Amino acid sequence: MAHAHNPGDAVANLFGVGSIGKVIREVQEAMSRWPEFPAATGVDGAETSRIQSLLCR
Repeated sequence: MAHAHNPGDAVANLFGVGSIGKVIREVQEAMSRWPEFPAATGVDGAETSRIQSLLCR
């Protein structure tokens, strides 16, 4: 097994999720799409905003 330069990459490789950079980009993309998810399920705007403020800290 090749040694990863970043310890996070070693953990990501262990679990087969790709590089740490790839995982971070995927999470950021999902977080940026947050408003789509509650809108699709009818969650009210105030609750959507409250949760969004927690995601964007």
